[in-house]
Amino acid sequence: MSGIETIFRQLQAASQKQPAGQGYHIDMLSGESGVARLILDDPAAMPIFLWVTGQELLCVTYLMQEDEVKPESRCQMLEAMLGMNIPMHLSSFGKFDRHFVLFGALSVDSSVEIILQDIHALGANALEALEAMATYLK
Repeated sequence: MSGIETIFRQLQAASQKQPAGQGYHIDMLSGESGVARLILDDPAAMPIFLWVTGQELLCVTYLMQEDEVKPESRCQMLEAMLGMNIPMHLSSFGKFDRHFVLFGALSVDSSVEIILQDIHALGANALEALEAMATYLK
């Protein structure tokens, strides 16, 4: 069993025990090798994608695409993202292909509780980041 499959099974089992407001749904993506998608039980939540690289579990959520950014505001937006990177707890901005993302990384040996803490922080940070970046978007 691969690292992501083990983590997937642990998160799937833990989903039944979550307190109100902390629930989520997780599934493995068909056609994608070793990628799980987790959606928090929050109507505003964006999907969080998980995969394992070496000894690291990556948790990524897509914020916006390059073509959604006002060209005249792009540099200001990037400056704002850099300024938010350090104080944003458990998350960092990045770019993947034409997508701006928010991500967190932790050890594959992390407990389910720690993984869920990171995922919930990432979900909350993504909503905060989108709100902060709204003025730079078309």
